[in-house]
Amino acid sequence: MRNLHLIVLCTGLALVAPSLLGCAGVQRLDTRGAPTFTLAETRDPTAGPRVTTALGGAGLVLKLRAGEALPVQLSSRLGVAHLTGGAGHLTLDRDAYVYLSGRRALIGPDGQRWARLGDWRTLRRLFGLRRGGTFQVGLGITQGTGAKLTLALDARN
Repeated sequence: MRNLHLIVLCTGLALVAPSLLGCAGVQRLDTRGAPTFTLAETRDPTAGPRVTTALGGAGLVLKLRAGEALPVQLSSRLGVAHLTGGAGHLTLDRDAYVYLSGRRALIGPDGQRWARLGDWRTLRRLFGLRRGGTFQVGLGITQGTGAKLTLALDARN
């Protein structure tokens, strides 16, 4: 579990760094020396020491396959409300690769071309995503569930 927290911390830092440093563009990175883990392998209790060692050295590559469900923890504090129990799963529609090291976090479609996690322009180009989308907020009341807030975020296809 500690390794997961370290991965989340590295990811959070990587999201902020591009905005602050102005880094952008497709990056090429030779990851042949970095161990590759699948999502299932990261759930193996014996993987912890290997993950920790890799993060301190050459980094690691996390291979995410289409159809796999990546656990997600959402958090929000808005001053007037906060999100409680914001856990779920993000199901991947296509393969993706994540490179994590002590200094950076990158994501790419093929394990060869990479973008920083917060570099939306490059991410759109690498993954063939169109610009724009929708964000919807709804509040409804049904007899079965009572009041319910719905949030939907969709990218253009």
